[in-house]
Amino acid sequence: MLITGKNYLWLKEHAYFAEDNTWRCCLTEASIRYQLISQLVEFSGGSELKVVISLYCSSCTPICDLPHFGDPVKAVELIRAALSSVATGFPNS
Repeated sequence: MLITGKNYLWLKEHAYFAEDNTWRCCLTEASIRYQLISQLVEFSGGSELKVVISLYCSSCTPICDLPHFGDPVKAVELIRAALSSVATGFPNS
């Protein structure tokens, strides 16, 4: 799966990995959730629709602030992450 570097950094700043194996908001203790959104990934020579993980705080982040279907994102802004690693605290990061 793909995630933007900006969204990954947001997770590291906004949340912590709790003992119950979930990500929690540092401010509210709310759970961090994810949504899979098909976005237009732009790279040199073209673009392609790909699924990108968007992480958000169920308390602090308005759902309307998430990317929408087809929103463009540059390929250089993306990092690869297994969905299981998002759920288990990015052990290899």
